[in-house]
Amino acid sequence: MSEKEMKEQEMVEESVEKEEEALSQEENEESTPVEESSVESEEKSDEKASEAEEESSHEIEESDEEDEVVSTPSGNRPEDIVESARERVSSAEKEVQEALEAIEEKLDEFIEYEKSALAPIVDESRRIVQKVGMQDDEIGELPEPKADFTLLKEAKGLDLQSISSGKGGAFFLSLIFGAATLGGWYMLATKGSGAVEGLNMAVAEKLASKISTLLSLGGSAQAGMAVVVVSTLIVMWIVYSIKVGLQTSKNIEIAKEIEEKANEYCERKNECKLKVLEVADSIRDINELVRKYEVLLDEKNATLRRALYLENTPDFEELHERSKKELEHMIGFIREIETLLSIPLAKNGELNAESLEAIEETKELLEKHIHDIYNA
Repeated sequence: MSEKEMKEQEMVEESVEKEEEALSQEENEESTPVEESSVESEEKSDEKASEAEEESSHEIEESDEEDEVVSTPSGNRPEDIVESARERVSSAEKEVQEALEAIEEKLDEFIEYEKSALAPIVDESRRIVQKVGMQDDEIGELPEPKADFTLLKEAKGLDLQSISSGKGGAFFLSLIFGAATLGGWYMLATKGSGAVEGLNMAVAEKLASKISTLLSLGGSAQAGMAVVVVSTLIVMWIVYSIKVGLQTSKNIEIAKEIEEKANEYCERKNECKLKVLEVADSIRDINELVRKYEVLLDEKNATLRRALYLENTPDFEELHERSKKELEHMIGFIREIETLLSIPLAKNGELNAESLEAIEETKELLEKHIHDIYNA
């Protein structure tokens, strides 16, 4: 083969390869949209599937929510509402009672302190007054603090009524309607033939057979008896359900009224408890004031004992002017203590405004006495 022929053959082969490459590119371009459309269809199908899953999940959640709405929690039953109201009323009454007992305990503690610690100091002051020839009634017996909570203690509690489920009455009523249903079947079976004398198994089967015939059930006694029994039970069940349902609706209304009454009662009791706690604060204030007076009074007694010993005179008029003032201050301290303790802490079951005023006045007097000591 010549060189020229070889070159021509190579050129032919190159042209054939180029044509094959062009054809393959065209095929690729045509197949690409198909693939892209298939990918898009797959993506769309995936999106539809995910949407379907989400919808199904939403439907499941909605059905669950519907189930939760339909199903009544045990805590919302009328019986539970009333029981909860009773517990809250009992708890409120118990809190007030505990607060009153705490007040009484604090008063008893203060009275014990007054007798054991304060009274001996006041008795010493009384002996000093008597020793200098002053009247015995200058210093009397210290009063005991009092708090009148009679109204709270005698207050009538809340009597919550009980509610009935109505199941007993519903069952009795269903028995009546069941008996009426049996009577109706009996009248239907004996219609035209008159009443049957005696009622035994044979007569019952005969009546049941007649009922079956009237109902076009082939005259079978078993079918007739089944109809009578089933229909009677259905009537009883319907009557029972309606009666219980009506009673439940009524009980819900009653339970709501009871709950409202219990809430109002508990609010009043809480107010009473707060009033009692206010009295407890007053007792604490009085206790602090009187203990400070005890120290000052004890100091005055010591000062006067020293003065009487050094001045050696039983006559008030012969005492030194400073000793006279000390004696007047001592009597003034006791008067202030008597005034503070003589006013009832509580009246009509609540804090006495007069007692509050007395506490504030005594605080001011005591501050003045302490100021005079350090600025004499």
